[in-house]
Amino acid sequence: MQQRGRGWRSVLVVLGALVAAAPAGSGCVRPGVGSDLELRRIVLYRNGVGYFERSGEVDDDELHFQVRRDQVGDFLSSLAVVTRDQGGVRGVSFPSFEEPEPPAPPPPCYLGPGECPAPAPPPRPSNMLDVVVEMDGEDHDVTVAYVVEAPVWRPTYRIVLGEAHDSALLQGWAVVQNLSGEDWTDVELTVTEGAPLTFRADLATPYIPARPVVSDYGEIVQAPVSSLVSIGGAAQGYAPPAATSGPMGGSGSAYGDSDSDSIADAYDMCPYEAETWNGSTDEDGCPDYGSVMVTDNSYGYGYGDYGAVATGEARMAPGAYGVYAATTPAMPAPPPPPPAMGATGAGQSLALLAARAQEGGITTYEAEGAVTVPNDSSTLIAILNDPIDAEDTLLYQPDYGVPDSSQSPFRVIRFTNDMGVALERGPMAILGHGQFLGQGILEPLPSGATTSIPYALERGVMVTVDAQESPEEARLVKIVHGRVTVQRFSVLTTTYEVRNLAEEDHKLWIRHARRLGYDLPDPPEGTEETGDGSALMPLLLPAGEETELKVEEKSPTTVEVELLTPIAHDAILAYLNGPAVDAVAGPVLRRALEAGDRLAEMDERRAALEEKRREVQQLMQEVRADLSVLGTNPRAQELKDRLMRDLDEQTRQYQDLTAQIVDLNSQAAELRVELAEAIRALDLEVPQGEGASP
Repeated sequence: MQQRGRGWRSVLVVLGALVAAAPAGSGCVRPGVGSDLELRRIVLYRNGVGYFERSGEVDDDELHFQVRRDQVGDFLSSLAVVTRDQGGVRGVSFPSFEEPEPPAPPPPCYLGPGECPAPAPPPRPSNMLDVVVEMDGEDHDVTVAYVVEAPVWRPTYRIVLGEAHDSALLQGWAVVQNLSGEDWTDVELTVTEGAPLTFRADLATPYIPARPVVSDYGEIVQAPVSSLVSIGGAAQGYAPPAATSGPMGGSGSAYGDSDSDSIADAYDMCPYEAETWNGSTDEDGCPDYGSVMVTDNSYGYGYGDYGAVATGEARMAPGAYGVYAATTPAMPAPPPPPPAMGATGAGQSLALLAARAQEGGITTYEAEGAVTVPNDSSTLIAILNDPIDAEDTLLYQPDYGVPDSSQSPFRVIRFTNDMGVALERGPMAILGHGQFLGQGILEPLPSGATTSIPYALERGVMVTVDAQESPEEARLVKIVHGRVTVQRFSVLTTTYEVRNLAEEDHKLWIRHARRLGYDLPDPPEGTEETGDGSALMPLLLPAGEETELKVEEKSPTTVEVELLTPIAHDAILAYLNGPAVDAVAGPVLRRALEAGDRLAEMDERRAALEEKRREVQQLMQEVRADLSVLGTNPRAQELKDRLMRDLDEQTRQYQDLTAQIVDLNSQAAELRVELAEAIRALDLEVPQGEGASP
């Protein structure tokens, strides 16, 4: 089988919906999918699957794939075959298999110890299955695509601070691991943050469902249900790569096309060393590569020949790590010692970056040029090298993992993602001033969002926190038919006292965790909302001084009360003292408050009179008890007369007090009726923001 270029008008045969398998975890048996077709393109996702494309020439009417058992279903459900000719694909076949039954227990043995024969182990089924794509005729140029499990790619970042405190360089790499069981040689590699829904599709294991038995007619179903097929249009193939001079001479594609069968045979027999050929042959008739030196499995920084793009040579950006193959002339002289780490030098270290794009909220990075990743190895692909407006500042955010963070803030790198793509979660190293400053974790950062990444603890700043809950306030909401709706507020005041012991000014961001159900009516200027409901508040810290920040939160509760209750009185008074009072309701409410004050005075007077009457009544009971003790004793007549006079006086006082209480009750009842008549037709709704207590 030979492979050639892959750009042509083609016919698309889709053998299943594009679904994928969830990752099977570590310790899997490799390879997953094997084929003689050359691997050309790979897309890795963040959920444990990968999209693979193979292409080349098939000189037979069958195309064979060796697929691991646990990936057969995923391979079949996502398999798509694109052919150059009109013959197309006739079908796909693969062996069915069932899970082996557990071995039967060995027969009982009654011989002595060590004399019983060891049971023979059951035969183990093959782990690989042969999937055959049957095609019409022979000599086909095909491209095959499928989705199977693959290790997730992982981002890693670093920020290099500049001399100024508001500038920095953000660099990032994608960590790619190849555990497929085969080398990825000169492939187009793309990583994306997309995470399509995935599941395991078990299409290889036979399954016979239970069916109901119908004894009358023996029918299972009345008629089959037809499927629905729609065709959106002809599939578009790949454009062929530019013709280049192959190692055997002549013109062809970048993949080594040749019009000479003899040269093709020699190509198969001669050792392949590089894709750059000087045009001559050696004594065996093989291509003579002259003084070209080939380095295989070289490690470290890639100083590749970037002018050899047209020949399809593998390239790797300087500063990119991993295993790669490069074709270079004689080894260059060693470079001079590098300068100290800085934003400018770090920016120049990444000459080749992956092309990035964002579509539909999903970010993709396509590696520059062809990439080679041998099996069981990893590589780093440069994806970011952008100057950013970063702020090296402080953040007070107590964390249980860092006990001292309850009294000292973190040093953080704070910047806004204005690069046009979303950033995935990953570790971030902070470098600056010629040294390593710390390390943090970048959480997923959408485009346009701002992040603060803690990397160290600032012990030169001390923070103390005090929280107190104050008495309630009230706000008038509405009055309908004498019923008053009032919104009551519980005010929580949090005070942050910050001492800056350093000799330089600082800017501190305070992450204030808001209490559930409380509003933040007047946040400090420059406050930002976070995704978890907290508030991020800025505070300037002069050197050597103590600064205070007070944060007030209010929790509203709505209640309905009578007009003349104390809660309603306070809310109405606050409304009447406000800037906007209704012209009709205002006078009525003022009379209501005056009536309420008079009723309150009457209640106080009535309470005093009732207390006095109780005292008089108590004295009357005591006098009656004394008179009962004296009885008809003639010698105590004078005392009895004096007690009778006291009883008469107390009786008059009691009656007078009772008359005053009755009169007060009558006045209060008359005042309530008059007030109820005045407010019965009152219908007032206070606009939001008005009527609050001053």
